[in-house]
Amino acid sequence: MFKLQGKLIRKNDTRQVGKNNFEVREFVIEDSSGQYPQIIQFQLSTDKCALIDSFKLGEDIEVKFNLRGREWVNPQSETKVFNTLEAWQITSMGSPEAMASSLESSSDVTNPDDLPF
Repeated sequence: MFKLQGKLIRKNDTRQVGKNNFEVREFVIEDSSGQYPQIIQFQLSTDKCALIDSFKLGEDIEVKFNLRGREWVNPQSETKVFNTLEAWQITSMGSPEAMASSLESSSDVTNPDDLPF
């Protein structure tokens, strides 16, 4: 299991793939934890496609996912490998601004000289 936090920057529509009613939906987050921001695409499949519905663009989320890989042989007999980040759980991290304003509004503003000790 892997997990990654970032800002939701794109949600694609659900689409059908193949002939067996297999559905996929992709979404993209921006991970700004390193020196250079990384744009990372995840995939939801079939019964998980609706997981991203309740999240808004710009929202900070954490994605738990599995790494999947498969081979494909093209018409020229070359073998290609494809990797997919298959998301299975998404949680809101709350935006830093919202968390800061929530802390400010809930904190008691007191005079430092009025401390109880």
